[in-house]
Amino acid sequence: MIIKVAQSAGFCFGVQRAVEGVLAWAKANKGKSVKIYGMLIHNSYVIDKLKELGIEVVEDIEQIAKEDIIFIRSHGVSMDEYAEIEKRAEKVYDFTCPYVKKIHEIVKEHSENGYDIIVVGDMNHPEVKGIVGHVSNNRKCFVIDSIEKVKEATNQIEGKAVVVCQTTFDNKKWSDIREFLESHTNYKVFDTICKATINRQKEAAELAKRVDIMLVVGDKKSSNTNKLYQLLNETKPTFFIEKVEDLDSIKLDSSAKSIGVTAGASTSPEQIEEVVKYLEEKFNEMNLKDFERLIDRSFSTVQRGEVVKGRIIKVEEDYVLVDIGYKAEGIIYKNEVIKNGNVNLKDIFKIGETIEAVVIKESDEEGNVVLSKHRADVLHGFGELLSRYENKEPVRAVVKSIKEKSIVCDFRGTNVYVPISQWGEDVQTSDIGKIFEIEITDVNKEKKIAFGSRKPLLKRREEERFIKQIESLDFSREYDGIVVEIKEKGIMVNFENLRGFVPASEVGHLKRGTDLKKLFEIGRKSQG
Repeated sequence: MIIKVAQSAGFCFGVQRAVEGVLAWAKANKGKSVKIYGMLIHNSYVIDKLKELGIEVVEDIEQIAKEDIIFIRSHGVSMDEYAEIEKRAEKVYDFTCPYVKKIHEIVKEHSENGYDIIVVGDMNHPEVKGIVGHVSNNRKCFVIDSIEKVKEATNQIEGKAVVVCQTTFDNKKWSDIREFLESHTNYKVFDTICKATINRQKEAAELAKRVDIMLVVGDKKSSNTNKLYQLLNETKPTFFIEKVEDLDSIKLDSSAKSIGVTAGASTSPEQIEEVVKYLEEKFNEMNLKDFERLIDRSFSTVQRGEVVKGRIIKVEEDYVLVDIGYKAEGIIYKNEVIKNGNVNLKDIFKIGETIEAVVIKESDEEGNVVLSKHRADVLHGFGELLSRYENKEPVRAVVKSIKEKSIVCDFRGTNVYVPISQWGEDVQTSDIGKIFEIEITDVNKEKKIAFGSRKPLLKRREEERFIKQIESLDFSREYDGIVVEIKEKGIMVNFENLRGFVPASEVGHLKRGTDLKKLFEIGRKSQG
């Protein structure tokens, strides 16, 4: 039997950050009283491992003493809970998921500014309780999980409102609710569902199409793992297991030839590895590339200054998200694509495109790896430009600025200067940020700059267009045209995107010396 493992199975960035942070601190500070307020993550397997290191899980603030080091769970807590914990504990480390923290900021800021709050999610989930606990200024707050409940909430809201979503809420339900809100209200709607969760579900669904049976590994208290199971079980025989021992009770279809394995965001690499090894031993046939890719991804790291390759998964006007084969996505902001260039990134990049970038920050506030395409371009861009120059190949460059005598363009981090006289058409300020094809005319290797022209390219294109247009004409038929100029020896006519000259001798039966201006008028239609 073939065993295939989903590439994104296992810890998401927020969970990995929390688990590794607590483990590292506990190992370096043995003998101290270390406690986690609430389950750090929804995974009993991981929590048991933490307990083995002497880390205690407490659910009641009253259990916190002055000598305690407290770690805040990844789901977050309310403002009141956090303040009380700070009063009681010796030290507090906040491992709230950065995506959840962003929701806290949205809710707190907007409630302080007079907005009522709608939280889409499960009212019993600790993440939702923490979000609700950031509503201030006595504003109304509603927790809803269906369009029916949305309608009930909107009937009770008289003014402005903000809508956020639990990061692990069902994406299909969220899409329906968001669509309803955006079409029936003027509320501010923030799409705060975790993109890693969506990508995980999409990838698992694709994997399910290629196998006979699916296994979902994770804790049954985990919201995102449960939703993963429910999604897959609708289309494929799917089994939900928490530990490797659960496999003994599963009766597999004897006709099945392949198994797909995926896991929730709170499932550790060790759990997945145990399951895969068990399946390998039982069926003695495994797709090792899938397994190695999973393990590599689970333990992979990124470092500042490292050059990474990735596939673009989202493009906005001012930033790009990139899958770099890591637990967190890479993000490239506009200024790290082209320095000082007012560009719309949607004009430059396409989803699915592979690009190279340099890591400039391991994690931003939302957990993304911050990348710079500009720095990668500086490393390799000049070499590519030089190669294109030598091979007489044009480059596609972005207009950065317009100077008095030249236009400054950017090709992969290299400045290309085009004299205005060589631009080939009228220069518009609206050209800034747009991409143009440019022929490189000279390169200064010492300064690593280049000079270019568009005139030869435009001329060649016009000639090609003219030849193509001429070849398409039917010389046996007549064409309508517009008179654009009247001369003594004939008239100039625009027709079929061409300009033609009609000699006086071909106008018709005219007497010698006839004034053509009396017969034709500029702008009038003529046939010939």
